[in-house]
Amino acid sequence: MTPADYRTAIGDAICAALIEHAGVAALWEGGSAATGRLDEYSDIDLVIVAGLEAAAAIFDAVERALSGVDRIVHTWRGEPPPFSTLRSASIFSPAPRASSPSTAWS
Repeated sequence: MTPADYRTAIGDAICAALIEHAGVAALWEGGSAATGRLDEYSDIDLVIVAGLEAAAAIFDAVERALSGVDRIVHTWRGEPPPFSTLRSASIFSPAPRASSPSTAWS
């Protein structure tokens, strides 16, 4: 199996396992695949948006999907890092847009 075929098999397996999962709000691949810099050495930067109450079931579904593609040799599960939300700010409010890319990184 080529690296591209392996990557596709992993993505297909995870998507098939999560597409109908009630706890998943969104799923996408970021990183080099999203920026057009994908090569045979790229990892898979998968983002799954879900509530914490669904996390264990989603991890289990992903592990079952991956085990159908290859043998899992290591699993690491960590609690999400803490974050702060301002009292007056909605977590669904978009961040203010910078007038230019250089402004965003200054």
